[in-house]
Amino acid sequence: MQRAVHFICANLKANAGMLYCPPYNVAYYAHLGWQPIERRITYHQSTGAGVMDTTTEAHNAMVYPCGAFVFPDGDIDVRGKLW
Repeated sequence: MQRAVHFICANLKANAGMLYCPPYNVAYYAHLGWQPIERRITYHQSTGAGVMDTTTEAHNAMVYPCGAFVFPDGDIDVRGKLW
């Protein structure tokens, strides 16, 4: 996971990375520096758009800010598939 974070921040020069996981993995990723977020996340697949609400569903979204970046509030549209 450290290599993935390095790639996201250093190679891609992204502001943050984001992942989705079941509740039992939240503590593991939090230990590695990932921060849980509660948002409505819109995604798009071949069957159409869907919404994952991490405040009510059994899925969690987490972000890893690169550097001093502060992840903004509000809903998220990933503009693609949930990988």
